Amino acid sequence: MKSEDKKTLYISIAMIIFLATVSFWRFKRIGNADFNFSLSSYKEIGVPNFDDIFSEENLEEIAKKIDFGKEEEEKNIIYARQVIKDRVRFDYPSSWAISSEENLKDLNVLFVAYADKVVYPSVIAVIEMETDNPETAVEMFKEEIEKEGKILDASFQEISENEYFSTISVDYSKELKGSYTTKVFLIDDKCYLFSVTFFGEKLSTSQIIIDYIISSIQIIN
Repeated sequence: MKSEDKKTLYISIAMIIFLATVSFWRFKRIGNADFNFSLSSYKEIGVPNFDDIFSEENLEEIAKKIDFGKEEEEKNIIYARQVIKDRVRFDYPSSWAISSEENLKDLNVLFVAYADKVVYPSVIAVIEMETDNPETAVEMFKEEIEKEGKILDASFQEISENEYFSTISVDYSKELKGSYTTKVFLIDDKCYLFSVTFFGEKLSTSQIIIDYIISSIQIIN
């Protein structure tokens, strides 16, 4: 790869990391009425100085860590099991970071884990919704997604009496498109939505890992 091409790649990676950091920080702060954005906020979340980001030495190191981190996760993956409401269980990579519980308006987030060793971090989120209509639950979730991107396509189907499946494709920008695979379970007149995000193989989580997580989401008999 030519030196100029390498530099362009590293700059692109740095911008992705910067945007992903800010985006994730915004996700964490949704629903906080006291939130006021200011330049000083960047210092609070530890976003580095632009001059430091765009030094070629730093960019090369960032690229190496991304590739190495992803490779290590795929080689040495160990899954942890999580049980929700003693009724539904799923597995996720034990190396993923676990976020604290958050409320997003009418969406009560019970569990969030995300891959923190890739540029486009996949996320599994478990959300409790005060509705006994699975289609309504998916629509509520889509409303949250639309705050960050444009929905390109969505599907919904019934798997069994109290299990439902949905996929949602989202366009975040010219360079970034994602998909949300969701399973919805109706338990005691409430809906529990399990969402797994995926942004493609490049600089993201392996499709093998995503498929395993989705297949592991099951009702406990």
